Amino acid sequence: MMQHIGLSVFIITQTLLTLSYGEVVKFDESFDLAWSVSSGRMLQPKCVSIPTNMSLCHSIGYDTMRIPNLLEHDNLGEATTQAMQWNPLLGIRCHPDTQVFLCSLFAPICLERVVYPCRSLCDGVQKGCEGYMKGYGFPWPEMFKCDQFPDDNDLCIPGRSSTTAIPKERTCKPCQEPDTYEGILHNYCKANYVVRATIKGLNKQSTTAEPGEIEVLMGKRKKRFYKRDEAISKKLYKRLQEKETKIYMKQGIGCTCGDRVIEGEHHLMGITVEEKYDRTGEKVARYYADFITSWNEGENTKPGVKKALRAIRKNAADVCQGGVDTLNIHKQLEDEDAERRSKKKERKIRKQRRHLDVEDSA
Repeated sequence: MMQHIGLSVFIITQTLLTLSYGEVVKFDESFDLAWSVSSGRMLQPKCVSIPTNMSLCHSIGYDTMRIPNLLEHDNLGEATTQAMQWNPLLGIRCHPDTQVFLCSLFAPICLERVVYPCRSLCDGVQKGCEGYMKGYGFPWPEMFKCDQFPDDNDLCIPGRSSTTAIPKERTCKPCQEPDTYEGILHNYCKANYVVRATIKGLNKQSTTAEPGEIEVLMGKRKKRFYKRDEAISKKLYKRLQEKETKIYMKQGIGCTCGDRVIEGEHHLMGITVEEKYDRTGEKVARYYADFITSWNEGENTKPGVKKALRAIRKNAADVCQGGVDTLNIHKQLEDEDAERRSKKKERKIRKQRRHLDVEDSA
């Protein structure tokens, strides 16, 4: 709820201003002519309910939107289709205000005048998310260019945290990485290794951990590898397979990781290997956990984990190739499932018909 406080305050303020002047928002009688002319369209704006299939803007803090929107989408079908392409950015959780920013454009709030996102809101989201987008082959789009939006004032939508710098390193970072479908795939692609393993806990008394590190205590069960970086030597791979090999977490002092580290359960882990020189000058390898996700092999498996594992198993060769399909592979799998169910249903119907034909002939 806290992430919508800034937007909710803005909505209430603007509504009170409108009511104080005794004006009622009626888009079918009047509209912002300046906006309409500047966009090159003379379409009369309407206030409509946010479609149920526009999942990007579910639970945003308001239920109705202005159409055409600020990206010049003339109808709900076009707006919904285009908004769908940005759902993965929410899953990666690259910035707390991503949803507020995107929905201010795709599903702008219904007020008498057009309300744009503040420039600081755009700047914050761009700084947090542009690096992720480039990693998948997408530049920051021209339609989101921040200098086109107004400076911060009471007539634009502010961000909750757009003025707060996002730290490059966070304490317990592996346990804070999003365990959404998109978050897991993103971490899967950047890790040297991804394994299924059991974790006994976190060793705060480790004598081999370097300052600021904490050791991840591994269970006795053999690791199952979902990914192995072929560029890393086989020697380092074989060493990671060994039960006695230690894995650490950077900036882990004080970590508990909550339900991300539950003793005895399976965990999905991303591991990065770094080669360093010890005090004697000898080159040694150290293994670090990049992300940790707790999961059960069954009905209680988190949806994001289940979808990500399925995508990895079926598309391991392509899942990290970049491009528009990288984070949308689950849609392809869902379509394939739907097609299989449809064919199965057709076969069942044909079988029933044959059975009825036999009965009739008898």
